[in-house]
Amino acid sequence: MPWISDDFTRYFSWQGRGEMPAEERELLKRIVEAAHRLGFRLRFWATPDYPVVWRELQNAGVDLIGADDLYALQGFLKK
Repeated sequence: MPWISDDFTRYFSWQGRGEMPAEERELLKRIVEAAHRLGFRLRFWATPDYPVVWRELQNAGVDLIGADDLYALQGFLKK
């Protein structure tokens, strides 16, 4: 299996309101680093559909970002 796909809410309580807590941002970074160290790509499902969340995922190096609102994600990614 070339990637890891897991439930965002299993690890994070942040739902995209306000800033991501520093502890959760650090956890996200560690999860991404561990997946990449093992040679996997990473995606989360059940992520909140907000640009602020997508930005955190991008900044942390998450490889695949999914969304229920595909048009909003498309607009975000085109910027």
